[in-house]
Amino acid sequence: MPTTIDHAARFVIEAMAQDRIRLEYEGILVPGDGIERREALARIIERDPSGALGDHLIPAGVWIEAVNCIPQLARIFDWYVIELIFSGGIPPGTQTWINVTGHTVKDEDFSDRFTEMMRRYSIAPDSIAIEVTEQAAGNGAERHLSTLHTKTGVAIVVDDFGAGYSNLLALLRLPLYAVKIDGKLVKAYQDPHVAAVIKAAALLGREWDVLLVAEWVEDLTMLKTLQSWDVTGFQGFAVR
Repeated sequence: MPTTIDHAARFVIEAMAQDRIRLEYEGILVPGDGIERREALARIIERDPSGALGDHLIPAGVWIEAVNCIPQLARIFDWYVIELIFSGGIPPGTQTWINVTGHTVKDEDFSDRFTEMMRRYSIAPDSIAIEVTEQAAGNGAERHLSTLHTKTGVAIVVDDFGAGYSNLLALLRLPLYAVKIDGKLVKAYQDPHVAAVIKAAALLGREWDVLLVAEWVEDLTMLKTLQSWDVTGFQGFAVR
């Protein structure tokens, strides 16, 4: 089990070399529009050499920081996962949201390389969306994302909205399809101050004509409350 950034980085590199990266898909519910959306989540399998206990998944929290902290590793990992998703195919009638780090998106050849990979695997633009964090979107990635959208029509999703600083001017320059409210914020929805922030985000969602998706939605009571505040999409235990 990795315990340091360097150890975690070696763990991820070995997992890619040994074909131990697996995909899990988590549903995203947007009531009433009939589109089946899902987020692709990369997982690493730890194999049991004895076979007694069986293979098991290592939680992303154990190793994902190394991917985010080391630019070259982030780029290698992102393209590995994108190709894993594309090579497996996108089921008809679904839309898969793909996480990409700011390190990768800000590369000058990002849009060309992504477009070529879509062509190679015959991926329809409306079957996928690129998901980047709010911080990455506000830190220079918007030009490359806009270029990709112009070339292909691929949807752009901003993740972790409310988790850090909000560069609203940068977000306004993006051809946004959806914004995801950070799960830690959503989890505290009963706090009046947090509720006010979520309602304000819902207002922005309406004005910008984008989906506003709440993460970490744990039960139906929570879902119904958020829906009454005009949150339009939901992800978490309540919709699994």
